Amino acid sequence: MYHSKLVALLRTLKPAEQRHFKKWLKSPIHNPNETLSKFYDFFESREGFTPRSLQRERAYTYLFGDQPYHDLTIRRTMSEFLTVLEEFLTYEAWQKDAVARHLALARL
Repeated sequence: MYHSKLVALLRTLKPAEQRHFKKWLKSPIHNPNETLSKFYDFFESREGFTPRSLQRERAYTYLFGDQPYHDLTIRRTMSEFLTVLEEFLTYEAWQKDAVARHLALARL
């Protein structure tokens, strides 16, 4: 997971964006899957992002406790999380572009 696009994008978030993303994840409008909020908590609980600290097995245990490890489940969770993160980043970029916002409103 350490070399994934998901982790690479998480590393780009500034502190203010991290706070906004956490709120975004807690919103049922943007994220109906509560596991994804807990997945973000997993990343926040890491001292640093290292190959060892971001092992899929560790994330799985953090999310699902004593359930036997199931690789497909953690991969699906990562994929869903990445989708929500990309949607958030798209929205943030759109918010910063006043012209794009006004054009979008004009199209309505």
